Amino acid sequence: MNIISGRPSAGKTAFVNNLLHFWCDGLGLAGGLNSLDMKREAMWARSFSELSRVSLPKATFGMTSKAEMQKLRETAGRLKKWQLDMHVCRDLEEFRSWVNLGVMKRKWKFCVVDFIQLLSFRECYKMSVDDRTGHISGVVKALGNDLGIPMIVLSQLNRDCEREGGRPPKPSDLRGGGSLEQDAGTVLMLRRDEKCEEAWRNYPPKHLTPFGSNEQAQTYLAKRLRAVVAALEKNQDGPTGDVPFVFYKNYFMFRLADYLCEATPIEKAGKVVGWDSTGQFSRVHPDWRELHEDAALRKSGGLVTEYQDGAD
Repeated sequence: MNIISGRPSAGKTAFVNNLLHFWCDGLGLAGGLNSLDMKREAMWARSFSELSRVSLPKATFGMTSKAEMQKLRETAGRLKKWQLDMHVCRDLEEFRSWVNLGVMKRKWKFCVVDFIQLLSFRECYKMSVDDRTGHISGVVKALGNDLGIPMIVLSQLNRDCEREGGRPPKPSDLRGGGSLEQDAGTVLMLRRDEKCEEAWRNYPPKHLTPFGSNEQAQTYLAKRLRAVVAALEKNQDGPTGDVPFVFYKNYFMFRLADYLCEATPIEKAGKVVGWDSTGQFSRVHPDWRELHEDAALRKSGGLVTEYQDGAD
């Protein structure tokens, strides 16, 4: 069982949409999505926006051009080829049956649950939140182990990290955290880099949005960017650490940032009091999607070119 969590507006659902794009479109895998927090239409709309690079508000309000409508039609053809079964199973036993059938008949290679705390079972109302979440967590983990597929679950957080001045979330902040943290093989926590976003408010990073139709559009897109850190807080099979991403909110798209850029020290009275990692978000990596905007990013200096991700 692999957990993805974070505070509100950190981009949890969009992050999962990007994973689904890679698994279903890039690798051609079959899988299931149990969407309990968001309507299926809303989930598909995010995938449409991410694949077509057409802003969801424009598509929703009918402000798209002929070229953008053609992109949406082409995206619809790609999405039809996805072997993704999307359903709403709130009952734990119904969910277990659905996953079993998906693996046996549809050859699923993964299953996503959004959110795990929204699953329920008979007489669960008689149990505390922690006991109920612990039972659900154990069933989901056992299901993944028995069927041999990864279970990717989104998890809600309690409010402890918000009460303490907005500190970064930790696995202990998971709602029903004791059982979830114990059962999970990996725990990925998304958080926004407030220092970087504060700098971006004063100086919008237009070099990260050079594909806009004009300077006004580039500035608008740059102001909507988010700096997100994906912190792998637990990993049973390897190391942990932080990975920076630039989140293109208009397109629900995450792009890997310049993770090898070293943070600069923040000094006061001759002493180092912190570290500024803003430089890590100044560029993004080319990736498997081979995006058309990479050429514009290369010219503007917003693309990493001197080293390849994953290479020694």
